[in-house]
Amino acid sequence: MPTAWTETTVAVASPHAESVASFLLDLGSPGLVSDEAESAGEPQVTLTAYLALEATDQLAALRAFCDQLAIMDPALPPARIATRVLQREDWAHNWMEHFPPLTIGERLSVIPPWISDVPAGRIAIVIDPGLAFGTGHHATTQGCLELIEQHASGRSLECALDVGTGSGILAIALAKFGVAHVAAVDIDPEACRAACENCARNSVSHSVSVSEHLPAAGERFDVIVANLLSSLLIDLAPNLRARLAPTAHLIASGILLSEAEAVRAAFAAVGLVEHDRTSTGEWVTLDLAAIS
Repeated sequence: MPTAWTETTVAVASPHAESVASFLLDLGSPGLVSDEAESAGEPQVTLTAYLALEATDQLAALRAFCDQLAIMDPALPPARIATRVLQREDWAHNWMEHFPPLTIGERLSVIPPWISDVPAGRIAIVIDPGLAFGTGHHATTQGCLELIEQHASGRSLECALDVGTGSGILAIALAKFGVAHVAAVDIDPEACRAACENCARNSVSHSVSVSEHLPAAGERFDVIVANLLSSLLIDLAPNLRARLAPTAHLIASGILLSEAEAVRAAFAAVGLVEHDRTSTGEWVTLDLAAIS
């Protein structure tokens, strides 16, 4: 875990809050604090995110993004960005103060390690914020978790593949829904380390194997979850299709609404069609299955 963070606060007009929130999560913040208020009689949202200590490039990208919003909608007040450095102890205190359990779907609850109480009837997924992408706050992660719950609740799944595992949250959910073997893959060694730590924290290390490489093409899975950039999903479509069992489903996320058709077409070209989808704001999660 980093020893220090850049706390980044963005005061933004309410109509732009969702776009800025998604952008901050895409920059790598493990979560967000959102407070609504008024400024000069106009509704405003203050978003607080946590970026790496050396976040020069991310902050430049954030400022450019906010400048574009101001150009597109000059009638609204421009966003105001402020930053400060937080040491690990201060960051932990802020996180404990602002991040209660997050309920997703009908049965899941994502909680940080310092919370022991789980809402009644919920399955707890314990994730240490800040270790890697995937705390459950991003729409793409939530879409995947909702579809995982649908499939795992409806039938028995023996094996699953999680591509782009990040914090391991999706692999952990699969294991807690009873999948006997989950292969979790990420090309980032730090993400693999974080996934292993979170799997141990959730007592599912016996069910989840973490690797930097895709399993052999001959291995087939009852469900595949891939939360990646749309361009990567398009490139990987044939490889993912080759690892999907005949009646299995592939959950694909990380897709902007404007890119959904290109992703859908790439998978249709390899014999997978859209079975269902979830969407939140500008993000789409596709549920794909073989043409019957």
